[in-house]
Amino acid sequence: MRATLQLLSKASRAPLTSKQGNKNYYKGTGSHPGLGSKRTGRFATGKAPYIMMPERMRQFVVPEGLNETDLKPYVAANVRFDFKNDSGWPMANTKPTFASKRQGLFGPNGFDGHYYLQLGEHFKGIKSE
Repeated sequence: MRATLQLLSKASRAPLTSKQGNKNYYKGTGSHPGLGSKRTGRFATGKAPYIMMPERMRQFVVPEGLNETDLKPYVAANVRFDFKNDSGWPMANTKPTFASKRQGLFGPNGFDGHYYLQLGEHFKGIKSE
């Protein structure tokens, strides 16, 4: 019976964690896969601790004509967005103000029982077309 070989073959199928990779492996949050942590140089054998290598450094290519465009990089702080008109979902009655900490439709306790009942009453009143 060779149970150990079978166990070892299945162990390689486990997801790789940041503890199992080499010193350059950074799993991150997966939010931006192309911009992970990469080595930008090498360790020297002499007194220099780390030598930066320009060919390893990340380069961002900006499209031509970006300075002449009317596009802006950010949305102004004074732009108002009404969630009720856009999504059709009501804002929670337990939410103190529209611009509270949770910037969404839920109340201070999140999607709790009170908001669930409020949604039920709201959707009972809407007739399907």
